Amino acid sequence: MTPTEKWLQGLSASEIKHRDTHDDQLKIYKDYPRLRSYNGQPVYMFTFNSILKLALQKSISFSNELSDETTLLLNQHTRYSIVPLHVHDYIEINYVLSGQVTEWIEGDKYTLRSGDMAFINTNTAHTLLKTTEKDIIINILIKKEYFTSNFLNYIPKNGELSKFIAQCLSIENNQPSFLIINRALSLKSLLLDILKEQLEHQPGYRRIMELNLQVFFIRITREHEYALYGKANLADSIEDYIERNFRTVTLKNAAEHFSFHPNYFSKIVHQQTGKTFKQLVQDKQFEFAKNYLINTSWSISQIINEVGISNHSFFYQRFNALYHMSPKEFRQSK
Repeated sequence: MTPTEKWLQGLSASEIKHRDTHDDQLKIYKDYPRLRSYNGQPVYMFTFNSILKLALQKSISFSNELSDETTLLLNQHTRYSIVPLHVHDYIEINYVLSGQVTEWIEGDKYTLRSGDMAFINTNTAHTLLKTTEKDIIINILIKKEYFTSNFLNYIPKNGELSKFIAQCLSIENNQPSFLIINRALSLKSLLLDILKEQLEHQPGYRRIMELNLQVFFIRITREHEYALYGKANLADSIEDYIERNFRTVTLKNAAEHFSFHPNYFSKIVHQQTGKTFKQLVQDKQFEFAKNYLINTSWSISQIINEVGISNHSFFYQRFNALYHMSPKEFRQSK
C-alpha cells in the first residue's frame, strides 16, 4: 500500500463528524443556486470555483491555490456525507479506488465497484449515495478549457470516450450525458500518481499531472467495458446545422459554432458521421438540387447558384457521377 493510499484511508474530521452525528449536512448548500427540480427534489448548481472553496473550508489539502488558471482538481469524496442532486459547469470523473458506491444519474442508479468510473457531463443531474469507511472514491474535476486542441490531439478519435468528450465540448449539445467504464483496475496506480503530485506540490507538479492525465485518457480508450449514455447525438446536431446552412457554411464557421478548433472539428465530423465535412455539405447541396429539379421550373444555373455551388462545371460533373445522367435528363425522367 502506498503512502497516498494510507492517507486516503484515514478519516478526516468532517467524515468523522458525518459518521457520528445526524446534523443537517445539506445546510452547507443553502446558498448554492437551484436550477430545477427532479421528482420534487431540488437540483443545485455546483461551479468549479465553489468546489475549490468548499475543499479549503473542509481543510482538504488537495489544492491550496485558487486562481482563474486552475482547470484541474482532484479530491476525495467525503465518506458518510449527503450530497444533494446537482449539475455542474465542469466535467467530473468519479473513480472507485476501493469499496463501492451507488451513483444516481438522471433518474437511474448505477453501482460502481473498485476500478469502475463514471464520466459526468455538465447539465447532468447526479449524486453519490451512501458511503462507508471502506468506500474510497476519487473525483477528478476538469474545466472545459482544460481540453485544449493540443491535449485532444493525443486522444484516439475512435471509441466512446472521444464521442463523450465531443459532446461535452459542444455548445450545440446541452443534453445530459455520461459514460460508465467498468473494471479499469489498471488505471488505479496512474491515478494515485496524479493525486500524489497534487498533494506534494513539488516543482513542476502541474505539468506532471497534465502529462499523466493525458496517459490516463489514452489508456481509457483501451478499456473494453464501457457504455455511453445520453439524450442527444452530436452527429445529428452537426447534420442539422449543415442542413440549415449548407449554402454558405464553411469548416471554420461550423467549428466556431460548435466551439471546436477547425482541425479537431474536421476529425470529429468524420468520426461521428463517417464522412468528411466537405462530403456532408455536398450531399446536402445535391439533395436540394434534386428537389429543385423535380419541384420547380428554375433553370439549372439558378439551381446551382441556389444550393451554393460556384463552379458550374463541377456541378455537372458531380451530378453525372452521382446519378449517371445529366441534370436535364434527371428532370425529364421525373
